[in-house]
Amino acid sequence: MKREIEQLHRRFEPNAAPIPALVQDSWARCLDTYHLLPDARRHTTVLTHGELREAVEQQADLVLSATPEINRLFQRLVQGEHIVSLASSNGTKLLFRCAPPRLADLNAAGVLPGSIWSEEAEGTNGIGLCLKLGRAVSVVGGQHFHQSLKGLTCSVAPIFGLGGQVEAVLNVSSLQPETDRSAHLLQSIVERAAWRIEIQHFRRRNSQRRLINLAHEADFGDTAAQALVAIDEAGRIVDLTSNAPSILRQPRAALLDRRIDHVLELGSHSDQMVVSQPSEDLFARWEAPAKRHAPPTRTQRPLRQGLAWMPDPRHHELMARAERLLAGNQPLIILGETGVGKTLFAQALADRIPRRSLFLNCTADPSETSAALRQLQAEADYTLVLDHADEMPPALQNQLLALLADDDVLGSRGISLITVSKNGLAAQVNENRLRSDLAHRLDGSALCLPPLRQSVNLTEIITAVFATEASSVGRALSLNPAALAALLSHHWPGNLRELRNALRHAVILAQDGVELADLPASFADAAGLHDLQARSQAEAARIEAALRHHGGNVAETARYLGMSRATLYRKIQISQVRKPH
Repeated sequence: MKREIEQLHRRFEPNAAPIPALVQDSWARCLDTYHLLPDARRHTTVLTHGELREAVEQQADLVLSATPEINRLFQRLVQGEHIVSLASSNGTKLLFRCAPPRLADLNAAGVLPGSIWSEEAEGTNGIGLCLKLGRAVSVVGGQHFHQSLKGLTCSVAPIFGLGGQVEAVLNVSSLQPETDRSAHLLQSIVERAAWRIEIQHFRRRNSQRRLINLAHEADFGDTAAQALVAIDEAGRIVDLTSNAPSILRQPRAALLDRRIDHVLELGSHSDQMVVSQPSEDLFARWEAPAKRHAPPTRTQRPLRQGLAWMPDPRHHELMARAERLLAGNQPLIILGETGVGKTLFAQALADRIPRRSLFLNCTADPSETSAALRQLQAEADYTLVLDHADEMPPALQNQLLALLADDDVLGSRGISLITVSKNGLAAQVNENRLRSDLAHRLDGSALCLPPLRQSVNLTEIITAVFATEASSVGRALSLNPAALAALLSHHWPGNLRELRNALRHAVILAQDGVELADLPASFADAAGLHDLQARSQAEAARIEAALRHHGGNVAETARYLGMSRATLYRKIQISQVRKPH
């Protein structure tokens, strides 16, 4: 088998050095056990956004422990176009940091949040091999089993959790094959970062217990050479870091549940750290209890409405695009007319990203928003939503600029930024109502929510919103054809907000079903002008209503309806021909 693997490798990489023994073993498993082919088309398994969010929530403590270190590592390596990620024990990428320009290349390779990189699914790769071996490894270029991944170099290290099992994998990948020397250097960096995450995670899960720090040096200067032991109130060992058994020269199973004074000769101790007597070149000290920090202040967020407010399929397409952009730390600006659901869209987007989200209404009490921003100065890994950015007061602009002063703050600290604006930021800058330097930092990818009147499936949208409103008041109602026709003929200047308000009005007043008379008076008045059946079958009524709304101005009406003047003239002529004489 070894010779066959070497021949197969030379077939794809004629001039490459022989692959290491551990990689050869992985290739053998791919061929014999998983029945994979190196040149077959890959189908990367990727969790849905809901599944990814659930996976992140299940590992919430680990994610919180790992986030600061991952952000520091990404900031250190970002100039080299490296990707930093954290994968769970089944190979799922939970956290993901990369420069936005590399997203397209990564998506093409299937490297994205929620993708699963087990050895069984993706063949020989850094994360899968690390999970299989339980040790740090590097997989360089053509050492990947699938040839579509030979442009990557992956350096990974395990993070051990409760019970000494691999709980996660820290992965740094570069988008080019590295030399053995640079890969070795990168692996060393990743190992130390993974160890710091393990220590932080250990302290978090044992925050209520006394901890003992172990080292072979009296000054405890080398963090990577230290170990931690957690004891309960009875003085028994209940948890250890992965390196503690080797430092104590005893198996893990033999240490757990033993009294600490049967393992170490410790001196007197208090809440302060006290160095014990050295024994066999081993030093121990009690750790001071960790200081607890109050969570940052959050402004009150509006009540969630789930995704029921998004009946328009165009919103779902924009949501998918927005999630991909935010995954690459690209700032987003959500635009749209009044009532299209900009705020709800931003909230739903923030909730679908596996980070905690903070919502700031720029028109709220300045002291409240100012306090919330001060709390964020030292925070990392969150999604910040700025609602009503068009009306941001000068003091808030200055404070927000200080928070975003560093151009790399979004990537280095894992901050996602969503700005909600009606008309965009350029108009506010031109009117001297928004600082241009702040606008440049907020400016990113603009997503414009479409107006309701331009929807091609207005009937389905009206039906969906009607069902939601009827359900919200606990009523099983039908929508009369005459009422539906009146709704279809309306030009909806208030968009989804106006539609929800009209239908809520109707379902409250309705008896057995919503009739035309149950709609607001303006709908009934407009319905009397034309034959309802004819209007339910054509765009004529909406065009006529829009023309009245704009005083007969064809150019403004065409722009409002999202069509050219020529198209509008043609539709007007068609509707005139169809009118009964």
